[in-house]
Amino acid sequence: MPYSDLREFIARLEKENEILRVNVEVDIQYEMGAICRRVLNQGGVEKNTALFFEKPKGHTIPVAAGLLDSRPRYYLATGIPREFFWQTFVRKLDTPVLPRLVKQGACKENMLLGKEVDLSRFPIPT
Repeated sequence: MPYSDLREFIARLEKENEILRVNVEVDIQYEMGAICRRVLNQGGVEKNTALFFEKPKGHTIPVAAGLLDSRPRYYLATGIPREFFWQTFVRKLDTPVLPRLVKQGACKENMLLGKEVDLSRFPIPT
């Protein structure tokens, strides 16, 4: 994997001017989706910009959108150069990385189980 986590990938997108931080409050109901659609329509499939909404209305968790909505960002995400992408991609399909079960790890730092589960805690755009 070319990145240790999503933060590292977003930092790379910032370095490459492939992501725009939206630091004003944005409503997750309709407004966020409308902004994403407008950015995609203006830039098209190849020249749109990923978005990082820092202040989703009513939430403290930021929202990243469109991270893989262009080929250049997809190549950055995979770490495979454009000229070798398909050959490498096909080769890697033949040797998948197997999942590894762990007892502890960052993925288990915040766990909610059973009746604790409440998806409305997350800023899910509609």
